[in-house]
Amino acid sequence: MWPYRAVERFNGPFNSTLKNKILVATNTWDPVTPKSLAEKTAALLGDSAEYVEQRGHGVSALKS
Repeated sequence: MWPYRAVERFNGPFNSTLKNKILVATNTWDPVTPKSLAEKTAALLGDSAEYVEQRGHGVSALKS
């Protein structure tokens, strides 16, 4: 547990429609975070998310 609390944290409501979608981006061969976890996260967020998969290696997805 952190010894302090972030001032900018979101306290809710958690059942409202987002103004902007959350972008869930992943690489096909990410050695740290499996693609399956990004897919599950996007699925849990439902209509509030956009899922983008980059065919590449590494731990970050970049727009080229």
